[in-house]
Amino acid sequence: MTKKVKIKTKKKELNVKKGTLDQKHTECLTKFDEMNNSLPIKREKLVKLQIELNELMKMKPNKYTNDDIRQKAHLMDLIDKLKQEIISIENCTEQLKYIVNTLPILIDYYDNLEIVDDCEEEIAHEVNEMGKKTILSYFVNSNKPITQENKQQFNTNLKISRAKLYENYLEITDSTHRKKSKRKHNLCSQQDCDGEIVFSQLDGCQVCNKCGIFETVLIATDKPNYKEPTQDSGTYAYKRINHLTEILSQLQAKESTDIPAKVFETIQREIKKRNIDKNELDIFKLRKILKKLDYRKYYEHVPHILQIINSKEPPNFSRQDESKIKKMFRDIQKPFAIYCPKDRKNFLNYSYVLHKFCELLDLDEYISYFPLLKNNTKLRQHDKIWNNICKYMRWKFYKSI
Repeated sequence: MTKKVKIKTKKKELNVKKGTLDQKHTECLTKFDEMNNSLPIKREKLVKLQIELNELMKMKPNKYTNDDIRQKAHLMDLIDKLKQEIISIENCTEQLKYIVNTLPILIDYYDNLEIVDDCEEEIAHEVNEMGKKTILSYFVNSNKPITQENKQQFNTNLKISRAKLYENYLEITDSTHRKKSKRKHNLCSQQDCDGEIVFSQLDGCQVCNKCGIFETVLIATDKPNYKEPTQDSGTYAYKRINHLTEILSQLQAKESTDIPAKVFETIQREIKKRNIDKNELDIFKLRKILKKLDYRKYYEHVPHILQIINSKEPPNFSRQDESKIKKMFRDIQKPFAIYCPKDRKNFLNYSYVLHKFCELLDLDEYISYFPLLKNNTKLRQHDKIWNNICKYMRWKFYKSI
């Protein structure tokens, strides 16, 4: 008994983009003009945003609300983005990139249009003078008059050429454009046979449509069998960088969180009870207080709590340093996967990794915020993995113990 298998075919998405290359080129030039005209407006907007940010910066840190912190971060991002846009417009970055990428296509396209505008006699004359085969010589013969059939064939080929140029142009200028799939036909390997190898789903073989030679094939499928264990496509690297970003935000008190007023009141009472000067209160002392009060769930918000209690500015990485840390973190994912022991499932301790990053970047003022592991056995295990990572990355290795 044969079993029929229903094969699901992929639906092709129709490309609905219309127009000509000339129209698209004109649209791009218009867009560049609009960008240049928007420069004064962007400069004016930048000044307003900077004034608004300066007003927020004048406030005392202990007066900041969660909305103020969010607004401050939002304004800084807007200002940074706007500055980049202004610099890009002033340097004509987009225009230069467009010209470099599309100039060869535009030259071929407009040369193509000029050929169409030329009269038939001029085309024939040019082909005869060239004295060698070109695309035109297939359709124009100097010894024979140009027939209506040749003229139609010539125009068809020019249209195909323009369509190909338009397709290439869209691939460069339009990120949403999907490249047309080109089917590569397999040709028969037999001598004196220019047939095409066609796959027969019914017979499970490849057959030449001319000489009839066939070959049995096995079909591989991406669909898993219910008996086979499914592969975990996990997004470990993605989750790790997100967790790192969260830790950096918490340390710099950039995260938005709502801590009940009761928690602050309890902490204030404990500080008075211990006769601790608020100005001498630091992250480590505050953690001990939270531990005693059974507020361990607020450990990650210690910088934020400390900022509100004693009005001290939290640690603050520069944008450049923070970008370096994140890049280094992404870079170590590959060597970690290579040198990670088979029996280890988790990533390295984040505090350990950030401690090592600060050592490499000479950010000594931040090292104390990232304590190393207390367990010497685990610390040695981390050092062993980290030493291999440093060798792979060609970084200097600093021994922990």
